[in-house]
Amino acid sequence: MSLGGDPKPWNFETSDRTIEFCNLWVDKINTKGKIDRRLLKCNEAFGELYRENGFTKELESSRSFKWFNLQKIVCIEENRLEMYFNNDGVIIFQNEHALKIAKLLINHILNILIPEEYPEIQIDGFFVEEFVPGNICALLRYRARVFGRGSQLSHQILSILSKYPTTGSNKIDLSDAKLSSEAIDDFLFSLVIDPRVRYLYLPKSKDSDSNWGPLARCLAKNSFVQGFSIAEKYDSSFSLLADALQRNGHSSLQKMEFVNTSFPIDAADSLARMINNSKVKNLSFVKAINHISVPAFINPISRTKNFSNITSLTIANQKKVVVTELLKYCSSIQNLTLEHIGVDISDILTAIQEATNLHLEKLDLSNNNCRKRIFKNTNFGGANSIILENVVFTVGSMTSMIYAAGSSQNDRSVSLAFATIDTGDWNGIFMRLKEMKDLKINEINWDGNVILPNFINFLSNNTNISIVSIRGCPISENVVPHIANFISNTNTVTALNISGDSECFLTPTAAYDIINALGENRSIKIFDISRTSLKNDGLKILSKTLMNNRVIESIYYDRNGVLSAKNWSDFFNTLLGRGKSLKLTWPEREMVQLLQQGAVTEEEIIEMKKNLALISRGDPNIVIPQETLEKLNVEHSPEVKTKKKRKSSAATSKKQRESNAQNDEQREIPTINIKSVGLAGICVPQISPVNGDDLVKMFSIEEIVLRIKAN
Repeated sequence: MSLGGDPKPWNFETSDRTIEFCNLWVDKINTKGKIDRRLLKCNEAFGELYRENGFTKELESSRSFKWFNLQKIVCIEENRLEMYFNNDGVIIFQNEHALKIAKLLINHILNILIPEEYPEIQIDGFFVEEFVPGNICALLRYRARVFGRGSQLSHQILSILSKYPTTGSNKIDLSDAKLSSEAIDDFLFSLVIDPRVRYLYLPKSKDSDSNWGPLARCLAKNSFVQGFSIAEKYDSSFSLLADALQRNGHSSLQKMEFVNTSFPIDAADSLARMINNSKVKNLSFVKAINHISVPAFINPISRTKNFSNITSLTIANQKKVVVTELLKYCSSIQNLTLEHIGVDISDILTAIQEATNLHLEKLDLSNNNCRKRIFKNTNFGGANSIILENVVFTVGSMTSMIYAAGSSQNDRSVSLAFATIDTGDWNGIFMRLKEMKDLKINEINWDGNVILPNFINFLSNNTNISIVSIRGCPISENVVPHIANFISNTNTVTALNISGDSECFLTPTAAYDIINALGENRSIKIFDISRTSLKNDGLKILSKTLMNNRVIESIYYDRNGVLSAKNWSDFFNTLLGRGKSLKLTWPEREMVQLLQQGAVTEEEIIEMKKNLALISRGDPNIVIPQETLEKLNVEHSPEVKTKKKRKSSAATSKKQRESNAQNDEQREIPTINIKSVGLAGICVPQISPVNGDDLVKMFSIEEIVLRIKAN
């Protein structure tokens, strides 16, 4: 067993079911002070003492003890070890290696226990305060529990617990797992030790026992989990959650989501107790209230004293949503989501307009229909972030929605991604958009929608817009020059996402035009062109652009298909001379493929990652030309530059693509995704200044090698 820097065991063997990490003869001291020769065998879950049969000379077990039951361990004298257990009494033995055994055992034991389970420790030279759990502590805790009761390990859980520490993610998603309630219980039991896991997505149990009990036992001890989503049916054990949160004075729980739960009205009392016993701020019901009206269910919950702490409420895939009644309980709500509730968006906005108690910051009405025109004076409940994704519009309702959203005293962010026009008349949309000027919109998400030249005119006419996302849009070749000209000339846009998806992406030549235009811009700081085939020439053009334009602070270009170690090395070496700090994504997928092909060595990857970290830090000793920071006496014609026609492979379909959204969630770098950041800004990964070998530690090669083996 590897204990992460701990002394290796001196007698090490592996069996089919577990790993024996201690196996040696000791002198056991019994209650009368008599010494009996015993074989000590210790594994992940428990220790055992074996004695030699006087007749057969075969070993037989004489004593066993579980690490979870350890109360105290003492090793003051170098050759004497004492262990006290809850149910198994006291074991005392002497051996010349007693101190080494004690340190080995306690390092393992503290890797499977949470602080409240720690035994009293009296070991010479060992201080609990200095102990740091290992990277796979949750895996060790899981194995110890399952082995301790003689059960079989779940290969699915083993895989998850082995791999998630290498991903950097703070979420574990079991929503599609087919696991028994007992397996879920073991899994959640193991996670209470790991502070990295903050969000859990749990499925419906595959057997007759529900997952409410396992979740309750987790919440009673876990001080790290901040949110959960569970797709379990309601039963009487749901009330255990409220009791668990009452017992845990250190809970960090802030978000609860219930999916397909079928709550009865009686469940409202237990839910109210959960809210009172926690610091929950975010409450979500997805097809969870099926037999009663949503307002009738929320009413008793709203009367609990801590309901005013709820600032985010989601009602999705629900029937019987009487919006006017529901809004009565939303005075404390800042983020309101009403998705797929079977009510026209115009009627929802009318109810919101009539409500006098709302103080919204974000309003999400995605996955509904909007077939009526929206009035200019619509107040959207005061929300400055409006999300209308996967909505079916008419020409009149979409254009009037945009105009109403922009007719505010304060700037608003608006997401209209993956929209559908009922007649398919996008040209009618753009003819009206080009007439709109100086709208109070500072962020717009147009992902997955059709783009025509008049949309670019709309962006040019509304200089309040500073963040633009056109990810996965079908962009024809005649539109590319308009986009390139806009990028060259805008001095207000600071973040642009023009990345592709599995269906729609820029051709290499279109990408080159966009990147060259970026070289002339001096306002864009964050740029995303990922999921775009750059090829080797594109990487050279990109490095030239980043040297010519040093205003750019972050750029995302993952999944670009460049499979040349030399070109990647040249790219990073060029940017070492940039001087100004630049956040770059690591091309993980490309490097994995190069490793698999034997086209790059681990040493070369380590060197490139060192350079990546240095680029991120910047070099203050490099003199930066002023023309790379601002435009100097350069006039740009507002006319679209004429370019030779180039073949485009962009698709023309713009239907909702759920699979693409799922793929995007797996990306380890942030994108300019207005919905995910609430249109409040762009998440940029921060890399602190480091020195020497720390540069390599930041980007461990083991992670890539591990992923290759896993695949």
